[in-house]
Amino acid sequence: MAHLLPFVFSFSLVAALAAQSDRRREGRNAPVPEIKLEHFVYEEVEMESPSVRMGVYLPRGHADEASADERYPWVVWLHGRNESHHKFHRDGGARVLDELRGKGEIPELVFVALTLGNPIYVDTGRGVDQEKLITERLPAFLAEKYRVKNERTARAVMGVSMGGFGALKIAMRHPDLFATVAAHSSALMPADPESLQPPYQRQVQRMVERGGLDAVFGNPIDKEKWAQHMPLALAASMDTEELSRLAIYFDAGTEDRYGFGPPNQKLHEVLKERGVPHEFELVQGGGHSWGSGSLQKQLVKSLTFVGKRFVAAEAASTGTAAPAAGDKASAEAGR
Repeated sequence: MAHLLPFVFSFSLVAALAAQSDRRREGRNAPVPEIKLEHFVYEEVEMESPSVRMGVYLPRGHADEASADERYPWVVWLHGRNESHHKFHRDGGARVLDELRGKGEIPELVFVALTLGNPIYVDTGRGVDQEKLITERLPAFLAEKYRVKNERTARAVMGVSMGGFGALKIAMRHPDLFATVAAHSSALMPADPESLQPPYQRQVQRMVERGGLDAVFGNPIDKEKWAQHMPLALAASMDTEELSRLAIYFDAGTEDRYGFGPPNQKLHEVLKERGVPHEFELVQGGGHSWGSGSLQKQLVKSLTFVGKRFVAAEAASTGTAAPAAGDKASAEAGR
C-alpha cells in the first residue's frame, strides 16, 4: 500500500481544497427540519464581528434555577466543505447526541456545531481567522453566554472530512486548550508537500495562491510552514509527552470516495510507533461523511469516547471515582 500513498495523498488534498464545482453545494439557507429532542434544547445563535453562525445543543436543565450553579463540559463540531451546522442537525447528528444522553452513554454537556463559509481551519489574515476563532473567540463567547467549564479536560473538538483535519490539527497545536479530539474521514495531507505528484503540486500551488493560503504556507510552499499545520507532520514531530496529553479518537472508511482511508491509517501507524495512546478504526465498507450512512454509526463511538473522558475528568477533579447510578458512561469511565 505504501506505493499508493503519494497518489492517495494527492487526491485527498485536491478533494479537500478543490473548487466546489465537483460537489453539490449544500443549501445552507434551507429550512431546518423540526427534530424532537428529549434531552437537549437546540438554538441557533450568531457570534458577531465578524459574524459566525452556530447551532447549540444545551442540556434540558440549563435554564432551570435549580441548576444555576451547574457548569457543563463542551464540544465544538467542525464541518466539512459545503456543509454547515444544519448538516449535523438534520442528517442524524442531533438524534445520535440525544439518544446517547437518554441512554446515559454521555454526561450532560453543551454541544456547539459551527458554520464557517470556507472551512480551511487556518489563519490567513483575510476574513475570519478560523484557528483563532476556535481557540480564542469561541471559548470566550461560550463562557459569557452559557454556563460552560473552562478547564481543558472539559473541552473537546470533533469534526468530519475537512473538519476532521481541523479538529486533529487544532488539538495537536493546542493541547493546553483541548484535552480530547475525535475525527471522522479526516482530510489528511502529506507531511511533506513534495510527496505530491508534480501535476498535483502545481494545482495545490494555484489553490494556495488563490485561496489566500500563501500567507500561511508561503509561496512557493515552505516545507516547515506546511508541516506546522499537518496532523501527520505534527504527530511525527511533537514531543511525545505533550502529544500523549490528548485523548485521541479517529476513523475512516475503506470505501471513502476521496481515498482518506490510507492517510488515516498512516496517522495511526505514526502514533503507534511513537507509543502515543489513541483509538483508531478503519471501518470496513465505510464511506465518506454523512451520505454513506457510516458516520452516524461511528458518531456513537466518538461521542461515547468523548463522554467517558468528560466523566473521568469530573471524577478526578472531585476525587469521587464512583459513577452515578444508572449512568453507563460514568460506570465505564470509572473502571
